[in-house]
Amino acid sequence: MSTKIVLASGVFDVIHPGHLAYLAEARKHGDRLVVVVTSDEQAAREKRPPRHPIADRAVAIAGLEPVDEAFAGPEPYDLAGTVRRAGASVIALGHDQPFDERKLTDELAAADLKVEVVRCGEYPSVRTSELLQRD
Repeated sequence: MSTKIVLASGVFDVIHPGHLAYLAEARKHGDRLVVVVTSDEQAAREKRPPRHPIADRAVAIAGLEPVDEAFAGPEPYDLAGTVRRAGASVIALGHDQPFDERKLTDELAAADLKVEVVRCGEYPSVRTSELLQRD
């Protein structure tokens, strides 16, 4: 029997209960949870420059209970390469990640990868942007 590996992703600059809930739910979709941590450059392009460097963020995520492995995302980002590196058969998206599940599935199929894409629920939690505004 093969191991079902779930791939989750995010910046994870300021870890909060919403992140923990997302990772716990993602883990339920398989036997192992692998997390790719968004590169500093990509985070700056998409949201804002992270306060913590990618190496620190990856170490923090790797130490969380539901996570079996975490690694720094490549720059530039390579979806198919990341899925292959993780050995993922499932991608778990956070509720607010701006990806279209169908487009991801099609893009991966074009790269000869059969991956199920699931969307995790929203959790009552403070968002990272709200936490950073408190400073």
